Amino acid sequence: MDVFKKYELPNDVMKEACSIYKELGSYLNRKNHILKVLFCIYNAYLNLDLTMDILILAYKMKVPRKKVKNVFKLCSPIETGYQFRQVRFTVEQYAKLYLENITNLTRHQKELVMNKYVLDIISKENKRLDGGLLTKEKSQSLAAAIIIYYLEKRKLLEALDEFKRILYRPMSTISTIMSTVGNVLNSDSRV
Repeated sequence: MDVFKKYELPNDVMKEACSIYKELGSYLNRKNHILKVLFCIYNAYLNLDLTMDILILAYKMKVPRKKVKNVFKLCSPIETGYQFRQVRFTVEQYAKLYLENITNLTRHQKELVMNKYVLDIISKENKRLDGGLLTKEKSQSLAAAIIIYYLEKRKLLEALDEFKRILYRPMSTISTIMSTVGNVLNSDSRV
């Protein structure tokens, strides 16, 4: 379908998005059409069990961040009849997705973030008897905080700026989580 061709999507994602688009029918007016397209693409990823953050898609599609919250209201099952999947991705899955989208890091740096930072935090949090300080945080926010912590610690400012742009979310919550990330990572001085 022509509406999806300009977004450089994998073929399977494009086919699934087209299918969802047809299922939604003519619902939504032209003013909100981009939100319908965003909804279809995001749900195509979910239906195919592929990790995706709706805010990364919104950034790539140039949908204003403040409009993204309306996507699920406008395309709710009550309004459209379409039953979308609700999937929870792990911190590790989001971290991998985010790192794939940062072009200003080498493959080695991305592997370092995953192996030394993300997996280290997950391991430490799983070993804590109290469940850990970070277990209640949203997976997206925690993954972002870990990556930003690494980028700031290594003073990789170009990558940091790029990531904050791509992440497309407010930094206030993430900044709060970052101090806890630092405490957990430094709990045995391995950073």
